[in-house]
Amino acid sequence: MIIGLTGGVAAGKSTVARMLEEEHGAEVVDADQLAHQVMAKSTPTYRRIVEQFGEEFLRPDGEIDRPKLAELVFHEPEKLRQLESLVHPEVIKLLREQIERFRRQNRTLVVVVPLLFEKGLEGLVDKVWAVVANDEEKVRRLLARGLSKEQAWLRIRAQLPDAEKARRADLVIYNNGSLEELKEQVEWCWQNTVGEAG
Repeated sequence: MIIGLTGGVAAGKSTVARMLEEEHGAEVVDADQLAHQVMAKSTPTYRRIVEQFGEEFLRPDGEIDRPKLAELVFHEPEKLRQLESLVHPEVIKLLREQIERFRRQNRTLVVVVPLLFEKGLEGLVDKVWAVVANDEEKVRRLLARGLSKEQAWLRIRAQLPDAEKARRADLVIYNNGSLEELKEQVEWCWQNTVGEAG
């Protein structure tokens, strides 16, 4: 069983993934972590990003300064598309490899992919779960991570609205309440996904 876990920024995907890992023993692959991997120093993608955006987006240790680059691309949609065109093909390639490996092992895998629908990747998974939260709650969470209100809204508006993700998903988890409420929903979704498959 391959579960695709999607949702907007700060909706709570990582929290849900951690619950699935700790409570149910699911393996988790996170597209954002794969993006870190493909952008790491000395990779072909790293070199292409430096060529396209310049060395001013490097930290003193030579790694890409992701917050600085994010500040640029979320203000300029064309630059965001450029960056995605460099990073996403490599991430998708790694995702496909991981999914194929797990299918052969007949195990449950959760793939956390914020842009699952935007990139047309729902066909790679058996079930899609969308984690959604209202925009005010997401802004509050992003402010707690150190972003400004403007930065928060730029990130939220750069993605498909949660309502659309919810409409297209097989199961929806609403994360506006307590951790306990979230846990109950995750448990229900697990039983109605993996329970059925088992």
